[in-house]
Amino acid sequence: MRHKLVLVSKCIIPATFKCLAANYSKERWCSKLMIEGLAPSNAERVYEELKRLLLANECKIVSEDPPRSITVEHGSLWAWSTRDIKKRVKFVLIPQDSKTKIVAFTSLAPSYIALSVIAFTLLAIILLIEALALINAEAWLRSWSWLINLFFGSAITQSMQELLNTVKALLIAGSIVLVIATISEIYTYSRRETFAEEIIRALS
Repeated sequence: MRHKLVLVSKCIIPATFKCLAANYSKERWCSKLMIEGLAPSNAERVYEELKRLLLANECKIVSEDPPRSITVEHGSLWAWSTRDIKKRVKFVLIPQDSKTKIVAFTSLAPSYIALSVIAFTLLAIILLIEALALINAEAWLRSWSWLINLFFGSAITQSMQELLNTVKALLIAGSIVLVIATISEIYTYSRRETFAEEIIRALS
């Protein structure tokens, strides 16, 4: 059991933070992803329709330079779908003859990243403390169980062992939650452009 707990503290937890750190960039943990499309209208008309679609989807306008670009925030900190996570999207319109090329840059919102980091940090610290406490408690019980049995009987030792088994189960459950959350964050990060794709499809 000692080796398994060390594996949790040395492998799973550092891997989680490595995953989060991989998303870090100069723009406050929000590396951008670019997608593009082609609309069959001039830039002015495309910009008007783009702005209408964004407002209809409850986007908050951060900045705009009509008809060249518009930057919005969309989604919620508590959303579960990749479409509705908190993010910032910048749309750039590039005239091409009678058509307009639309380029979208998507980045996770700093507030979403901050909340994720705080949640992962707290969970990792709790698991680490729990693992270390469990290792020490098991070592202590192995060393002094004979003395406890001598003065208090084996029932006390059995009760303490049951308590440690419960803590083990909680530690395993917490580790599983951490792994699932890490996988979820990786998937969310890889699909953060879902909303921008939807908007571009509507304009193309």
